[in-house]
Amino acid sequence: MLDEIINIFCAEWYLALYPDIQRSGSDPLEHYLNTGYKENRSPHPVFDATGYLDMYPDVRDAGGPAIIRYLRSGGPEWRRPNRWVDVDRYYEKNRLSVETHKHKTILEDFAQNSDRLNAFQFFSPSEYRSAYKADYPDAAEDLDQLTPNELLVHFFTYGLSQGVDPHRLIELDRIKVSGTLGSRLRQFNLLFDTS
Repeated sequence: MLDEIINIFCAEWYLALYPDIQRSGSDPLEHYLNTGYKENRSPHPVFDATGYLDMYPDVRDAGGPAIIRYLRSGGPEWRRPNRWVDVDRYYEKNRLSVETHKHKTILEDFAQNSDRLNAFQFFSPSEYRSAYKADYPDAAEDLDQLTPNELLVHFFTYGLSQGVDPHRLIELDRIKVSGTLGSRLRQFNLLFDTS
């Protein structure tokens, strides 16, 4: 299980979402492996630990860390790691099958590949890149080096807090996404709430 967590962990994201870890000077991966996973902190933008427990009351009622439950059983059962992930669309658009990926979760697959975005309707790499460059021209060169998957992580780590739209049809200012990264993330996730 340790290897799976190390392979999906995104330190930049973790520090952006949890400023207390950044202020403490702790190594983000070490913190997550020691206590963060037990506190149901989210190790990657594609996995929302609190949202996962909200979507699946049976998992919440069973107890234990959300990430462990997801990696061991939820992911292989095609459970959504986040409100905005459409599992069927992800497998279909990326031409994956249950047979070939039955022991790999969407989170693991996303973290190990560079272009899995055609399954996420709310995000356009080219539109996001253009919008970010317009607002932050000094970052233009850095963004050109990022893969599509890295751009999605960039959006959740930086762009969401900075109010940069992920797609021409999602205007963050108009839907009043504001506050800290954590509150912006919760508000953004509500756009995809089907309950």
